[in-house]
Amino acid sequence: QLACLSFEMYDITGDNKISKDELLKMLKSSLSMNHLVLMEDQLRAIVDATFVEADADKSGEIDFNEYRRMVERHPQVLASMTWPSPKPDASSSSR
Repeated sequence: QLACLSFEMYDITGDNKISKDELLKMLKSSLSMNHLVLMEDQLRAIVDATFVEADADKSGEIDFNEYRRMVERHPQVLASMTWPSPKPDASSSSR
């Protein structure tokens, strides 16, 4: 499922939670890949707003269920994600 895969991308440490630091790192990476620049305070405002909405239990981290509910409310989050096409397997190419 796309929500699961995207959650795993944000969960850099693999602890089944997304921290503000992890979200900030992924946001910076995504912007950089798209040649976009935002000021640090703008980035932190986006992260803070995301946590206000998604962190339902106010634990300071977003678990998978909270993340899933957020992307259900905002499907454009997943729709805007791009995935690299798999590279053809060299051993399966015809000669």
